[in-house]
Amino acid sequence: MNSAKSGIQFLLTTSQRIITWSGYLAALLSVVLVLMIVTDVVLRYIAGETSVWIVELEWHMFALIFLLGAAFTMQKDGHVRVDVLMQKFSDRNKRLINLLGHIFLLIPLCLFMIPPAWDYFYQSWSVAEASGDPGGLPALYPIKAFIPVAFILVLIQAGAEVIRTILDLFFPEMLIDS
Repeated sequence: MNSAKSGIQFLLTTSQRIITWSGYLAALLSVVLVLMIVTDVVLRYIAGETSVWIVELEWHMFALIFLLGAAFTMQKDGHVRVDVLMQKFSDRNKRLINLLGHIFLLIPLCLFMIPPAWDYFYQSWSVAEASGDPGGLPALYPIKAFIPVAFILVLIQAGAEVIRTILDLFFPEMLIDS
């Protein structure tokens, strides 16, 4: 029992660290994106110059922030919800509904999306896909690599939430605040 408890705690702690790291990376990239946009605006209006690759890089940076931040937002329970029905339920029933949603909707969705997302990246990488615009980015596949990564991160977070919720609802003695 004690080794199972420590194994579960290790799993939950490790997953929490991975997701937290991805969230901090998204936050850092947000600062970088703001600096890129400010630089782009200054160059455009003061120097009269702009580059297609800078604009494309800004869009890719925004996508990367979204992809890396999704699981972190989920970890912090920051996603927007429509609580018209949920507000009437007890805390236990809310957790049960979230648990069932994770098990029957979110986890299968992630498992379903990872292979085609990987194929999407692989096809782009295998042909060294570049921007179609003159002066655009020389490679588009790096951003596409983060699409399956994002689904994997959400899958990790969903799995951690499923484990934590099951422990909280049915085996609270095995849960150490992580």
